Amino acid sequence: MFSLNTDTFGGFTRYKLFNGNTGEYITFIPECGGILQELVLQKDGHLHSIIDGVTEEELPDNNWFKSSILFPFPSRIPDGKYTFEGKEYQLPINESSRNTSLHGLVFNKIFTFHEGSLELVYEGNGEEAGFPFRYLLKVRYELGQNGEPFQMRISASSLGENKMPCGIGWHPYFKTGTVIDKLKLTLPTEEYTVFNESLIPTGEIRTMPEFKEGSLIAETELDTGFIKRDAETTETCLFDSEKQLTIRISQKTTQKDAPAFIQVYTPPHRQSIAIEPQTCGTNAFNNGNGLVALSSGEVLELVISIKLQ
Repeated sequence: MFSLNTDTFGGFTRYKLFNGNTGEYITFIPECGGILQELVLQKDGHLHSIIDGVTEEELPDNNWFKSSILFPFPSRIPDGKYTFEGKEYQLPINESSRNTSLHGLVFNKIFTFHEGSLELVYEGNGEEAGFPFRYLLKVRYELGQNGEPFQMRISASSLGENKMPCGIGWHPYFKTGTVIDKLKLTLPTEEYTVFNESLIPTGEIRTMPEFKEGSLIAETELDTGFIKRDAETTETCLFDSEKQLTIRISQKTTQKDAPAFIQVYTPPHRQSIAIEPQTCGTNAFNNGNGLVALSSGEVLELVISIKLQ
């Protein structure tokens, strides 16, 4: 039923997992942060590529963080500074225009792929600048067998003796082949975090009811962090009326009664839209919004399901 093959993409080894029954497939690149490069799902016997994946020309930098795995924090930490359990830490600055630490530490790491378990693994040795914690990060991509959704599992466990602050996120760009202005976005919440000019939360929460009810994106520009409280499972929908396609993105975490965080970004080209499931909000290392502190052996998991209808 399933087959696994490799080719070379941008000078790196790319894996392709193919479902012979449905024709659906994914490709991913372990050596470039374990990113998902293609996601092709079927509806009514027709295949649709729904991820705006990184191109060969964009590797290895992937400046748009296409499909990047975000750990130990998603989004931004101002000045790269945070305090945890009374100690101050300085993370590397990789967004110089805002002087922030952006999207964690593993987006450009080399993951090990275990074909037997179909797991991608990266182990942090506790020597990363600003994050002296040992951890094990696992990623598993799962194609559905008979109409079941594509599923992605990201799990992080602490390997050290001290507690470890962390959050998990994923940065996919979704597309249908239609300019996003013509797509309808439905979010599971109307609450969002107000950002300052550096895209750091001010602490104020406001509402945007139009996308909770479902609305055309039109000319709306978003780089916005939404929050759904007490969310066991959370679903975001993207609907293309021209093609009669709905992309359903659901997320859940192992943390009981934890809020769900969804970052939505509309890039200038308007050909795709980033809908980023996260376990915590922007600057969580400082404001604690969704931050998890793992003890040795404890696990934080984010499960994302994607279905095409």
